[in-house]
Amino acid sequence: MKKVSDSSDSSDRESIESIDATAAPNSIWWRLKKLIKPTYVSSHALENLKYYRYRSVDKSLLSYYILQPYWTWCVKLFPLWMAPNLITLIGFSFVIGNFVLMCVTMPDMEAKEGDAYRLVYLTYGVGLWLYSTFDNVDGKQARRTGTSSPLGELFDHGCDALNCSIGCLVQAAGLGLGYSWNSVKLMYFTVFAFYMATWDEYHTGELYLGYVNGPTEGLLLASITPIISAIVGPQVWQTPTHRVFQLIGLDGLLRGTWLWQYTTGEAIVDTSLTLIIILLYTTQIPASIYLVYRKHHNNPIRLLKAVAQPVPLFVLFASCYTWLTYSKLVMHSYYFIVFLSANGMVFGRMVSKIILAHVTHTSFPYFSTFTLFPLSAGAALVYADILKNEWEMVYIWIFLVAATYNYMHWAWIVIDRFCTHLDIACLTIKKKDDKKAKHDQEPRPTTTRLTRSQVHATGEGAKKRNVAER
Repeated sequence: MKKVSDSSDSSDRESIESIDATAAPNSIWWRLKKLIKPTYVSSHALENLKYYRYRSVDKSLLSYYILQPYWTWCVKLFPLWMAPNLITLIGFSFVIGNFVLMCVTMPDMEAKEGDAYRLVYLTYGVGLWLYSTFDNVDGKQARRTGTSSPLGELFDHGCDALNCSIGCLVQAAGLGLGYSWNSVKLMYFTVFAFYMATWDEYHTGELYLGYVNGPTEGLLLASITPIISAIVGPQVWQTPTHRVFQLIGLDGLLRGTWLWQYTTGEAIVDTSLTLIIILLYTTQIPASIYLVYRKHHNNPIRLLKAVAQPVPLFVLFASCYTWLTYSKLVMHSYYFIVFLSANGMVFGRMVSKIILAHVTHTSFPYFSTFTLFPLSAGAALVYADILKNEWEMVYIWIFLVAATYNYMHWAWIVIDRFCTHLDIACLTIKKKDDKKAKHDQEPRPTTTRLTRSQVHATGEGAKKRNVAER
């Protein structure tokens, strides 16, 4: 098999995909066995891990001039025995802690006053900043300890995918958005940008981060806004935008312009969300689309396939919008958090399968996750006014449990198979002595010294077999 280099084109991926596809058995028994005890990643896909190369481009000036030196300083605080994936998991645990704290202290996600809530807002900001720091340090720790692997990218991006949902809910609570469409926008615009970057990486083999991107500027804003809420109170985000223009002396300059008219009646939080959307749709997302177009513009069939691949994501968006629009329950109760958390699990499984296909050089996962079906079915039932009241509550809880189990079971099996194949541990660094001892314990084939006549006889036998086969 031809080795795939960093500059490999789509034909290399096609050849690897064809080998992976033709090698898999197609018997009914094999399919039944996979259904009962799924492996999620084939042995041939694992063999393709030897072609894995991590490449990324970060155009952010903030990252280059300020945050990169900060992250380089931070990585030296971690001991060399600490595994990069453990750093990733600890960083993600800060977001999980924030999410649990939000569910306990402010389940309505509304703005709260008081010293105790100021401390909660401060915790949100610090937790998101620590997550951002740990998320950028883990790769440096991997290079520092010589433990870079495709599992690292899969594990890191898998946590990032989940943060797109629960992290955004924490940020929405930090802004005091409550059960509103602004909270939904904040989450799903983040999800869309992350998906497009992953889709782009699958096709180009390179993770592209624009001049303004989520992992850098996005997480920085997500960290700062709750801290501002802790200092001056969350009600500051409901200040009219025109009032802000007056305070900074821009009202005379902007009055009568399209910006003044557009922001009439809007609060700071509304204008800020609009600004975030504009930045995403003028930097990160167009760049991802262009890079995929440039990769496949000479092959219309592959370009058409690439354009059709995000369809499951739009099914997710349409189902969520339909459910939230026609439900009499979700937008008015804590089931808002339960429902969006379940959606986050569906998205996590969806995008993690794309990352898995990227690192194993296998086909794009069109059928991203089974749990997309109960989401679409539930949305249809809510639209038809069949699923409502107590039955809707039960359905949402079952949906959350099923989506969480589906994603966690998949992650557990895939991580285990990666670790077994690569002879590594997920959350620890294997010592070289342990690997050497394992290698020494493996049975070695015995060799027998043959005489010249035996070698000649063996060669003649091989020739006869070749003639017979012909």
